[in-house]
Amino acid sequence: MKKRVLSSLIVFALSLIALLFVVEYFSNDSPEVLLSSESGDGSGELGEILENNQDLQDLELINNDLFLERMNPEEFNGEEGENKIPDRVPNQYLIQFKQVVTDEGINQFYSENRLEEIRRVVNKEDVKISLVNIEDESVVEEIKQNPLVEVIESNYIATTFTRSISKFPIPNDTYLSNQWGITQTNLLDAWITTKGSPSTIISIIDTGVRWSHPDLSTNIWVNIGEIPNNNIDDDNNSFIDDVRGWDFVDMTNSGINCWPGEDCYQQDNNPDDFLGHGTHVAGIAGAVTNNNLGIAGACPNCKTMVLRAGFAADYGYPTGILTYNAILSSIYYAADNGASIISMSFGGQRSQFIESALNYASSRNILLVGAAGNDGTKDFSYAYPAAFDNVISVSATDSTNNKAWFSNYGYWVDVAAPGLDILSTTIPGNPQNFACPDVAGGYGYCSGTSMSTPLVAGILGLLKTVNTAITLDEVKTLIHSTTNPYLGRTYSGSGIINAQRMVNFQSSPVAKLDGSINYQHFSSGQIPVTVSAYGKNFLKYNLQIGKVAEINAVSPFPANWIALVNDTYTQINNSLVTFNPQNFNFGPGRYLLKLNVYDTSNRVWIDYVGFSLDYSQVIGWPKYIPQLQEIVPPIKLFDVNNDGNDEILFESNIYLPGRYSSFYHIFNYLGNSISGWPINPNNTMGSRKGGSLAVDNVDGDIIPEVAFSWIEDSAIRVKHFLVENSSNYQSGFPIVLTNQNTGGGYWTNSPVIANIDGGIDKEIIYSREGSGNPCSSDFGLGIYKQNGSALPGWPKNTCFVPIIPVVGDIDADGDTEIVTISWNQTAFIINVFNHDGTPYPGWNKTLPFQPTGLVLADLDRNDNGQLEIYVSGSNVYSYIPNPSTYGYQILNHDGSLIYQVSYPMRPNRDQGTEAASVGDIDNDGFLEVVNWLGNCLQVVKFNGSSASGWPVCISEEGDSNGGISTIIVDIDGDGSKEIIGVGTELVYGFTRTGSQLQGFPKPLNDLVWFPGRGPVAGDITGDGLIDIFVAGTNGNLNLWTFPGRANSTNLVWPQFQKDAQNTGKY
Repeated sequence: MKKRVLSSLIVFALSLIALLFVVEYFSNDSPEVLLSSESGDGSGELGEILENNQDLQDLELINNDLFLERMNPEEFNGEEGENKIPDRVPNQYLIQFKQVVTDEGINQFYSENRLEEIRRVVNKEDVKISLVNIEDESVVEEIKQNPLVEVIESNYIATTFTRSISKFPIPNDTYLSNQWGITQTNLLDAWITTKGSPSTIISIIDTGVRWSHPDLSTNIWVNIGEIPNNNIDDDNNSFIDDVRGWDFVDMTNSGINCWPGEDCYQQDNNPDDFLGHGTHVAGIAGAVTNNNLGIAGACPNCKTMVLRAGFAADYGYPTGILTYNAILSSIYYAADNGASIISMSFGGQRSQFIESALNYASSRNILLVGAAGNDGTKDFSYAYPAAFDNVISVSATDSTNNKAWFSNYGYWVDVAAPGLDILSTTIPGNPQNFACPDVAGGYGYCSGTSMSTPLVAGILGLLKTVNTAITLDEVKTLIHSTTNPYLGRTYSGSGIINAQRMVNFQSSPVAKLDGSINYQHFSSGQIPVTVSAYGKNFLKYNLQIGKVAEINAVSPFPANWIALVNDTYTQINNSLVTFNPQNFNFGPGRYLLKLNVYDTSNRVWIDYVGFSLDYSQVIGWPKYIPQLQEIVPPIKLFDVNNDGNDEILFESNIYLPGRYSSFYHIFNYLGNSISGWPINPNNTMGSRKGGSLAVDNVDGDIIPEVAFSWIEDSAIRVKHFLVENSSNYQSGFPIVLTNQNTGGGYWTNSPVIANIDGGIDKEIIYSREGSGNPCSSDFGLGIYKQNGSALPGWPKNTCFVPIIPVVGDIDADGDTEIVTISWNQTAFIINVFNHDGTPYPGWNKTLPFQPTGLVLADLDRNDNGQLEIYVSGSNVYSYIPNPSTYGYQILNHDGSLIYQVSYPMRPNRDQGTEAASVGDIDNDGFLEVVNWLGNCLQVVKFNGSSASGWPVCISEEGDSNGGISTIIVDIDGDGSKEIIGVGTELVYGFTRTGSQLQGFPKPLNDLVWFPGRGPVAGDITGDGLIDIFVAGTNGNLNLWTFPGRANSTNLVWPQFQKDAQNTGKY
């Protein structure tokens, strides 16, 4: 499931979306357990269930299909266009005015621009931020240029998907023994030193808190400056009767519907929780302890300030939403009303408003804690506020001290903490479709970095109690230097937080490296890093560097360290240190810098940053283009503008209010769009699903055409385009297919361009699939000429077409055939059609697995050029229930089976052979097939045997267990083919015998996750040499150059589906 599911996640968690970082599980196996007792003592029905199911207390019921529900909201939310969760409140914007602007000036600004102010979000003397309604988006650009305006941003929202449950407690007087995270973080020992203090206030910004919960109520912060219910702002903080914090939620006239019974249409002084997420978070940080009830909070004597910024929205199920204006107001309230720590279990794209508010809080020595996220990635593009430097970012671990399978990770993460199957307080009676449902009279389990974050916040509450003046830099040094080790190869922070060591040491000198170089790529010259080494009992510091093992690593830390700066006894603060890696003969790869600061007791305090060296990266690359929220495969290379250079073509999806919209891009070697691109067809709302585009000179003139398909949500119709010079549609295009909604979602594959009928021009094949009735007339295959007319015999209703068709003369008779696969709701069928649409004899074959790719090639070289058909199979996003095997088949042109390889399914693993590439790898005159089989790259001969030196198996950082796609090129021009393959986080290079190429693997800053995002090879820079391009999911683009000539001899199989036309034929 990993690739398409996680790709779909990143589709949804686009640059405008923030996610509340909680992952929960739901068991379909024991539905009766979800009907939990409402009795406070855990007796009754739940007790009966546990009595009859003694092993429930030890179960971990993880249904991986529910990851799809979180990661692919479009499919989970029902039919196309329904239940779309927007990434922002429609037509609402936050505007911050410059400090010199008065209230009178603001009112005049609104009057002159005919704008409506909804409310003043922040109204401080030096910070004035308003929430306004703007229906005409063109006005936004004008406002940005207004000299009175500092910043304007959309009012973004954060969302959460709420499913549970994974474990069940044994009802008794206390559940302390079920809180495994307390043991893992040494809290019992820390409580010997301190259990916190009521003067230490932890602010929970979330969906509110059920403050009346018996295990929370005693520790809820009370504003002693306010007299309850007198309707007077007694403490002059601009909030009336804010005795227990504040509810900042008001979605009046927002276009967003609340879940029935939810309170979300008026700000008030009751920050109660309806959804349950905030209540669970609050219990982890500060539940009452030693009360013979329930659980123990990490800081049991600290106070919990409740600030409600989120609520349950109605999108067919209760969905947690937090608006940025409410988050912003909450941060300022916490900072102005005595908070010591702010805990934030949400995240999204970077916002200037949120950054400014956090800077304001940090300037008041408030510690900020943020969830790293649950996307299973090291990419922090959508992990703010956790990714801000002044926020302590927290990943999640499981009870075995491994990184939790869902947790984000990377050098930007500060520390790890338990986050899987965490028991905490819930809203009594909360049902199973809510966040953190109740399973034992006010208690239940949830999982996520949402859970690990308040645990760290609570431990910091202990630290703040024993050292109220401790600074952020000292806290981060303590955290990085006192952790327990975690297991595994993935860098998820310096370790698992150790509460005992934190409160025992209480303070330290500062060891700080500037994190801005984390995941940067350097190809030449000096590498700069800002170093701070100073403070209490400082003795000396040194700086070391070590290379990280990237393949089959057992630890994220280097095995050996080399000194860059020897022991130095002078304190430094924000001093720039530079070094040239080539002076140390450092080769390409990923490196960690380690700063060691020694105190007078010879204790070592540390910090880390990580970066990459890559001497083949083209100057100016890699590039990060945040507007490319999701790059849709396959990427293509083609000389579109006849300048002698290959351009880079692809589609990207962006989520606009209420809809997805697609843009089609053509980039040059500088990473700039060529003239006229990108395009958004008709500037309409739409949702493209599936493949990307194809390009060729279709009509025989000198200008190539680009083919793609478009789905309009508004009209429920499909449009097929053929575009020349961006805005010039070919006559007869677009081809419009109406009434395409058949009761489910649908999408299109990438087109294929080929000379189908033997004429002077070329034809375009468009194919569609979906999730409604798979064999309705809405789905299938169409072939059209360059004037938009259908080729005789086409289109055909072939049922769903799940992968790109391939074309070639399979029987060597001079006529072109089309090979396609369809899904008829019970089986996958492979078919072959003549150019006129008639069935080719001998076909209609059932496949034993879900197909992932088709390839045509003369593999046996013994039948006068007739082509064999290679079909790869998988279970990764399977239509077939409970598949028992996966593998591949090789078939003759007449449909007879030549060879089949089947592998048994392994439990709880994504299996599959990815789309293949073909070439004569070992120069023996016969073709080999190259593809990934899970985490092993294999080279297979025609008879099914592996070539010498193959397969080669790899293990990457994170939770990847498989490769994505491959190309075959001679990158050094020595006459021997090389195989370039992409895993989820690394680009691999292998010789024909399976040895690793020098300079490989090459690290990526983003996940690839799905075939076709690279690699692609051609002459992009125009120097005649081979360039290789790879794109990550979220706008991270990489370009390398190599010494081999970019000609047809060396570019054997240079891109997904072989060529820019997607023919799939060798």
